[in-house]
Amino acid sequence: MTIVLHTCIKKFSCLFFLFFVTQSFVFANSFNNNDNISFSSQELEKLGASTVQESLKMIQQLQNNQDIANAQLVYEGDLITAKEQGRIEDVLASLSLNDIDRIEVDKEGNQIRYHLSKSLTKEGITALFSFTLIDEKTLSTALDPVVSIATNTPTKRSQLGDVIRVITASELETLGVYDVQSALRLLGNVSIDNAGGLVGIRMRGFASGNTKILYNGVDLKDPISVDGTPAFNFIPIDDVDRIEVVSGSSTIANGTGASAGVINIVTKQHTGKGYVASKVSHQQYYSMVKSNVSLGGNDVYALATFAYNDTQSSLKNMVENDLSATELLTLGFNSNKKWGRLSGSVSMINAKQELDDFSADDTDHTSNLSRQLADISYNQTFFNKLDSTLRFGGTFLKRNVHDPDGDPTTDTKTRHNGSLYSIDLYNQLAFGKNNVLVFGGEFNEERGKSSGYNWGSIDMSEKIQRTVAGYSQILYNSPWISSQLGYRLDAYRKNSGYHIKPTYHGSLFRVIPVVNILVTGTVKTGFKLPTLYQKYKPVNGNKNLTAEESFTKEISFSKKINDLEFSSTFFQSDINNKIVWDDKGTPWPNSSDDRYENLNQSNYSGSEYSVQLYDWSIVDFIRADYTILDAIDNDLPAKKVPDYKVSIATGLSYNQWRIGVNLISEGERDDQNSTMSAYSYTNVSLHYHYDSSTTMFAIINNLFDKDYETAAGYNEPERTVFIGLKKQF
Repeated sequence: MTIVLHTCIKKFSCLFFLFFVTQSFVFANSFNNNDNISFSSQELEKLGASTVQESLKMIQQLQNNQDIANAQLVYEGDLITAKEQGRIEDVLASLSLNDIDRIEVDKEGNQIRYHLSKSLTKEGITALFSFTLIDEKTLSTALDPVVSIATNTPTKRSQLGDVIRVITASELETLGVYDVQSALRLLGNVSIDNAGGLVGIRMRGFASGNTKILYNGVDLKDPISVDGTPAFNFIPIDDVDRIEVVSGSSTIANGTGASAGVINIVTKQHTGKGYVASKVSHQQYYSMVKSNVSLGGNDVYALATFAYNDTQSSLKNMVENDLSATELLTLGFNSNKKWGRLSGSVSMINAKQELDDFSADDTDHTSNLSRQLADISYNQTFFNKLDSTLRFGGTFLKRNVHDPDGDPTTDTKTRHNGSLYSIDLYNQLAFGKNNVLVFGGEFNEERGKSSGYNWGSIDMSEKIQRTVAGYSQILYNSPWISSQLGYRLDAYRKNSGYHIKPTYHGSLFRVIPVVNILVTGTVKTGFKLPTLYQKYKPVNGNKNLTAEESFTKEISFSKKINDLEFSSTFFQSDINNKIVWDDKGTPWPNSSDDRYENLNQSNYSGSEYSVQLYDWSIVDFIRADYTILDAIDNDLPAKKVPDYKVSIATGLSYNQWRIGVNLISEGERDDQNSTMSAYSYTNVSLHYHYDSSTTMFAIINNLFDKDYETAAGYNEPERTVFIGLKKQF
C-alpha cells in the first residue's frame, strides 16, 4: 500500500509540476486574468479619450471586447444593481476625465473590475472618492444563480438544461436552519430518513447511494458503508454559503452515484470578518468560531465547531438519551497571483454516537468516527478564453463500533477503515457569445477494509475500486434554440478486466415567443457502481455485481415575471440491474446463500411544481415546492418514499427584524414491515440585528410538537427552542 501511495503521489506531483510550468510560460505571452493595470487620466487623454465612457470602451477593446451588459455599480461599499438598461451608461456619460485621477483594471475569475478614483486635497487633508464598475459574464441573481455543480465550472442556470435549485446562506439564516440535514429537508423532491444517526437521502424516490453529496466539490461518500450513503452532518450550517442542487442524473460532470442528482454544499471561503456563533437549547448546543487573515495577498482562514445533542433516545420504545457529538477543525487558504489561483483546505472531524439495541436501552453501545477531508485546486486562464483547473480531493475515515456484553469472544467490536480520493482536470473554453465547451478527465480510487465481530466475523482485507473517465459538454445558447449536450466514458475494473460505461446528456430549451415561457426537454443516463461492501462483504458479498443503469426523461416549463418565477417539471426514470439484498429465507446463522444481486428493475416518475418570489416589499423570499412521486421497485411501492411532499419557506424583514417560517409535509411511506403515517411540522425563527456586527435570534423547531417518524421505530425531535448569538469581529 505504501509503494502504491508513493507512486500515486509521485505521478500527481509530476502532473501538477508540468501543468504549472506550462501555464507559467503561457502567462508570459498573454494577458492574464489576474493582471492589475492602471491608466492615469493623462494617459487616457493621450489615447484620444475625453470622457470616462470613452475610456472604458478603449480599455474593453484591449480586452477582447468584453461587454458590460451585466455591469454593477459599487459606490461607498454599497452594491447597486443596474436593473434598467442604460442606468450605468447614464452615470458614465456624466463623468469627464477631469472627475477622475485614474482607472484601474483588475481581473479576477469571471469578474473584470474597473476602479475609478479621484483624490482631493484641501488644507493638508486628502480625501479619496472612488467607485467600482464590475463586468461579470456570470453575474448571479436570485432567479438566475451561478452554479458549478452541473459542469464543474461557474455557469448561469439559464445556460443549462438541468433542473437547478440554490439555497442561499441568507435563506438558511433567516429560516433558523440549525444543521445540514434540516437544510436538505427544505428541498421539495428530497426525503430524508434518520434511523438513529444512520441517515438516508432519497431524491425523486431513488434509493440511498444514488444522490451524490459534495462538500466544496469533494465527494462525501462513505466508501465502507453498505450503499455508500454520504455523511454530511459534521458541516456547520453557519459556514454554508450556498447549497447547489441538480435534480435528475448529473453523471457527465460527477460520475457514478449521481443517478438521482447531485448536491454541492459550498462554504464561505472568501475573506471577510471573522465571527463567533452559538445556539443553545435543552441538553444541546452548536458553537463555532471562524477567523480570516490576509497575508501578502493570500487569504487564510480557520474554522472550529462543536455540536452536542443529548436530548432523546434514538428509538421510540427506549427512555435513555443517546448522545451525538461532533468536533470539526478546518484550515484553508486562497491565493490569487499572476501565475494562477491556488486554493485548498484540510478538515479534521471526530464524532461520537451512542446507540441502542432493538429490544432494550444499551448504555455502552457506541460508534466513534474519525474523518479527514482534503482538497487543493489550481486554476489558470489562457488567452482570456480557456479556463483550466487541476484539483485533488480526498477523504479518509475510521469508524469503530463497540458494544461489550461481558463475553470478549462475542462482544460487538468492529473496525472499518476507508478512503476515497480523486484527481480532476477540467477545462472551460468560451467561444462565440455565451457558448462554452467543457471537457476534462478524472481518476477516482476508493479503498476499504474491516475487522472484528458483529453477529459473526466481518474480517475483510483491503479492497480497491478504481475508475478513469473522460467527458465533454457543450453549452450552446441561441435565440432560436439552446442546448446542453454531454458525453462521458468511465472505465472500471470488473473481475479480471476493465468495463467501459458510456453515459450521455441531451437538453434542448427555448423561450416560446409571446407567452415568454421557457420549455426544456431532456434525456440523460446515469450509473452507480456497486460498493465495496456489496461486492466483498464476508460470506454474503458478490464480486460479480455489475453497475446499475438509469435512463431519465424530463420536460420542464418556467415562466418569469420580474422577481417571480413559476416552474414545473415532469420526469420519468428507469433503473436496470438494480442492486438489492436477495433474502433466500434461510434462517440465520445458516443464511450464507443470502447475498447482493442485480435483480430489480425500478421505475420512478412524478411531477415537481415550484413558485419563488424575491425582494417584494418586506418579503425577502417565498419558496413553495410540491412534488408528487410514484416510486416502484420490482412491481412494489419503493420503501421509505412518500407519495408527495410539500415544502414552503418564507423570510420577512422590517427594520432590524427578520422572521422566517417553513412548513414541511410528507405523505405515507412504506417501511420494511409497516406503513409510516403522513406528517407535517412547522419551524419559525426571529432575528434581531442589534448592530452591524451583532445578531440575536430565537428558533422554534416543530412548533406544534408533532410526533412523527422518518424511519420506522425511530424518534424525530419534539418541539425544541433555541436561542443564539452571532458576533462578527
